[in-house]
Amino acid sequence: MALEVIDIIGLIIGTVALIAVIFATILSYQNYRKDKARHSFLLFLFFLLIMVWGSLQEFLFIVQMLKKINLLMGFPEISSYTHFLFLGTIFVLILFIDTISRERIDLLKILFFTNLVTAGLVFFIYDEAVIVSLMFGIIMLFQAVLWIYFTIKIYNKSPKPIKRDALILIFGGIFFTFIPVILELLPNLGINLENPFLTQLSIGIGVLITAYIFKKQPKLAYILPFRASRLTIIDTQRGLTIFNHVWDKTSSGIDNDLFGGMLQGISGILQETVNRGTIRQIELEHATLMVYSVEKYPLAFILLSNESNKSLRLALKQFAERFFLEFSDKFEDLSYITQFEPASKLIDEIFPFIPEY
Repeated sequence: MALEVIDIIGLIIGTVALIAVIFATILSYQNYRKDKARHSFLLFLFFLLIMVWGSLQEFLFIVQMLKKINLLMGFPEISSYTHFLFLGTIFVLILFIDTISRERIDLLKILFFTNLVTAGLVFFIYDEAVIVSLMFGIIMLFQAVLWIYFTIKIYNKSPKPIKRDALILIFGGIFFTFIPVILELLPNLGINLENPFLTQLSIGIGVLITAYIFKKQPKLAYILPFRASRLTIIDTQRGLTIFNHVWDKTSSGIDNDLFGGMLQGISGILQETVNRGTIRQIELEHATLMVYSVEKYPLAFILLSNESNKSLRLALKQFAERFFLEFSDKFEDLSYITQFEPASKLIDEIFPFIPEY
């Protein structure tokens, strides 16, 4: 049997799709190397698994082509098993979504996904190909709905300067989630496409767009977990603000006079609690004050956010340590606050992930 034109077209499309995924994997790895964040690692792992899955699909397609010209006739049929490799990528994507939307993993999502995969394995063992294909489509649909839902939430909460990138992120997700679901379910509706690589091409385009947007605008990964408003340093002995940086300049933020009065109160509390433990966090009804201080210096670093978050707490500690290192020689006269204005450069260096509103 001779090769057909559709085989050559399929090979070309599959190769283009694989190249797109490889580029996406490289971009996500560069992101991870830069920030070492958990979500960056999970996104890199997701693209890496997609790349392995795409490479295997390409390899199996070449094997089928060679079989048509009577080569590799004895090669076993393993294409069904690639579905379960793809399920691994969906699992990693679910972990990624939870990481950028909350501080802890949602066990209900994991349990629901695990049950679906278990049921799929049972039907696969009993050679129920139609049911396995249908359940695979349901799992992909679950992933698609989850991804689009959270990217729309990111778009809605994004500040104007990065809203366009958030919109592109939604379209990227449609390419690598919803379109593949439709293409996978079409055969169950009696519609058989001639080209088996349309799914891979759609995924390739989608993941490349997604990787590019997260590299261009990494702040998008921090829109959902929290909304940081400001960082303030106060002299705990006199209750004076010596440094202030505001990320949220919208009218919905806390009034400056009210915030100043609040800091005065906190300053008094910090003085009263010397040698009785350290205040790390103060919970308000609609906000959280994360506090970092050390006994050696009469300063308190206060970060105001709508939610407490590990990334914010670690960055606040790092900022304080760098501030001590670079400005401790100026602590004799804390009333001269202009000497601390260069600390704005530390904000850009240590809090680059926080968007401004």
